[in-house]
Amino acid sequence: MKNTLVCGRSEEVLPNIPSESISLVFTSPPYAVGKDYEPDIRIGVLLQLLNETFRECRRILKRGGYAVFNFGDIIPAREILGTEGPCEMPMGWIYWSQGLANGLVLQAQRIWHKDFSKITGGKHAISAPRPVPEFEHLYTFRKIEGAPKEQKIRNRQLSQRAVWSTVGEKHMAVDHPAAFPESLVQRVIEVYTDPEDVVLDPFAGSGTVGVVAHQMGRGYFLIEKEPGYCDVARQRLEDAGDKPLQGIEPTDILDLLG
Repeated sequence: MKNTLVCGRSEEVLPNIPSESISLVFTSPPYAVGKDYEPDIRIGVLLQLLNETFRECRRILKRGGYAVFNFGDIIPAREILGTEGPCEMPMGWIYWSQGLANGLVLQAQRIWHKDFSKITGGKHAISAPRPVPEFEHLYTFRKIEGAPKEQKIRNRQLSQRAVWSTVGEKHMAVDHPAAFPESLVQRVIEVYTDPEDVVLDPFAGSGTVGVVAHQMGRGYFLIEKEPGYCDVARQRLEDAGDKPLQGIEPTDILDLLG
């Protein structure tokens, strides 16, 4: 597969990717918290999107391949649950059940410990005696259909840690409100892939997964629906010394990838 950046909706692009062609999916789907790029994402829309994503992940992953989802718990759940005061809605059980329903088993849970950033005002302000969400979840699912029982352990010291902290690390400044730190992507790719494997991010944002995959000698396939973020991702990939296929219609993908 050629390194590819498709500007389009994941639910339209994913069905055109060849079956069993991807070694790793690493992504962070929308959180349904009303960010600028997800104004139409409500909890019902999110559940449908997750179901479609998990279904396609099972199809396109190689046997024994992995899908790592990064997500945070829904904090402003007052409107969803109809409560008087602030409340939280844990998302882990939703990801677990969506994966299981689509043939992917939850194999590992990790915590991504982030830098503390005090929320002092605006829509997401902390207005009750609750902690600031300074961590997110990393759930690893595996396609066990036809998979070998033995699994390759590439970095035991790293893979056995349940908390991956990026606190205090320098993050590349990019024009996106929810960009991965590159070091987090490096850990996921190192634990779950070999050189020349292909990594997919169906909600690519500013393209960090593709940038890191390229730097680590892996292939990548990125999907992003926002044209502005596609431009950011393309520029970052070119700055990293790569020039991905781009400007592709979903129906052209099979022909391009052969």
